[in-house]
Amino acid sequence: MTEPLIANPSSREGNNKLLLTIQEACEALRVSRWQIYEFINAGRLKTVRIGRRRFIVPADLTGLIDELREGGGNVRQAS
Repeated sequence: MTEPLIANPSSREGNNKLLLTIQEACEALRVSRWQIYEFINAGRLKTVRIGRRRFIVPADLTGLIDELREGGGNVRQAS
Protein backbone atom coordinates (compact mmCIF):
# COMPACT_ATOMS: atom_id res chain seq x y z
CA MET A 1 0.00 0.00 0.00
CA THR A 2 1.38 3.42 -0.89
CA GLU A 3 1.47 6.43 1.40
CA PRO A 4 -0.90 9.30 0.50
CA LEU A 5 0.76 12.34 -1.06
CA ILE A 6 -0.71 14.72 1.48
CA ALA A 7 0.80 12.92 4.46
CA ASN A 8 4.27 13.56 3.04
CA PRO A 9 4.22 16.26 0.35
CA SER A 10 7.98 16.36 0.00
CA SER A 11 9.63 13.17 -1.22
CA ARG A 12 12.95 14.41 0.19
CA GLU A 13 11.71 14.14 3.77
CA GLY A 14 10.88 10.82 5.35
CA ASN A 15 8.79 12.10 8.27
CA ASN A 16 5.11 12.90 8.35
CA LYS A 17 4.35 16.53 9.13
CA LEU A 18 1.74 17.79 11.53
CA LEU A 19 1.38 21.06 9.60
CA LEU A 20 1.95 21.94 5.95
CA THR A 21 3.05 25.32 4.65
CA ILE A 22 0.94 27.00 1.99
CA GLN A 23 3.59 26.07 -0.57
CA GLU A 24 3.50 22.40 0.48
CA ALA A 25 -0.30 22.41 0.19
CA CYS A 26 0.04 23.88 -3.31
CA GLU A 27 2.46 21.14 -4.28
CA ALA A 28 0.26 18.41 -2.77
CA LEU A 29 -2.85 19.58 -4.65
CA ARG A 30 -0.92 20.79 -7.71
CA VAL A 31 -2.63 24.18 -7.64
CA SER A 32 -1.41 27.77 -7.34
CA ARG A 33 -1.02 29.76 -4.12
CA TRP A 34 -3.87 31.92 -5.35
CA GLN A 35 -6.19 28.88 -5.49
CA ILE A 36 -5.20 27.78 -1.96
CA TYR A 37 -5.99 31.28 -0.66
CA GLU A 38 -9.33 31.18 -2.51
CA PHE A 39 -10.21 27.98 -0.63
CA ILE A 40 -9.12 29.60 2.66
CA ASN A 41 -11.06 32.84 2.06
CA ALA A 42 -14.17 30.89 1.02
CA GLY A 43 -14.02 28.94 4.29
CA ARG A 44 -13.42 25.65 2.49
CA LEU A 45 -9.93 25.15 3.95
CA LYS A 46 -9.01 25.86 7.57
CA THR A 47 -5.60 27.12 8.62
CA VAL A 48 -3.50 27.36 11.77
CA ARG A 49 -1.71 30.63 12.44
CA ILE A 50 1.55 30.66 14.33
CA GLY A 51 2.84 34.18 14.55
CA ARG A 52 2.57 35.63 11.06
CA ARG A 53 2.78 32.24 9.36
CA ARG A 54 -0.19 30.21 8.19
CA PHE A 55 -0.22 26.40 8.08
CA ILE A 56 -2.65 23.70 6.98
CA VAL A 57 -3.38 20.45 8.82
CA PRO A 58 -3.03 17.54 6.33
CA ALA A 59 -6.42 16.13 7.42
CA ASP A 60 -8.07 19.43 6.39
CA LEU A 61 -6.47 19.12 2.96
CA THR A 62 -7.85 15.59 2.69
CA GLY A 63 -11.27 16.93 3.72
CA LEU A 64 -11.12 19.51 0.94
CA ILE A 65 -10.34 16.78 -1.57
CA ASP A 66 -13.32 14.77 -0.34
CA GLU A 67 -15.54 17.86 -0.60
CA LEU A 68 -14.38 18.53 -4.16
CA ARG A 69 -14.90 14.89 -5.10
CA GLU A 70 -18.46 14.84 -3.72
CA GLY A 71 -19.29 18.15 -5.41
CA GLY A 72 -18.23 16.87 -8.80
CA GLY A 73 -14.84 18.53 -8.64
CA ASN A 74 -16.13 22.11 -8.91
CA VAL A 75 -13.37 24.37 -7.69
CA ARG A 76 -15.28 27.65 -7.79
CA GLN A 77 -18.49 28.24 -5.90
CA ALA A 78 -21.48 29.64 -7.74
CA SER A 79 -22.11 33.28 -6.85
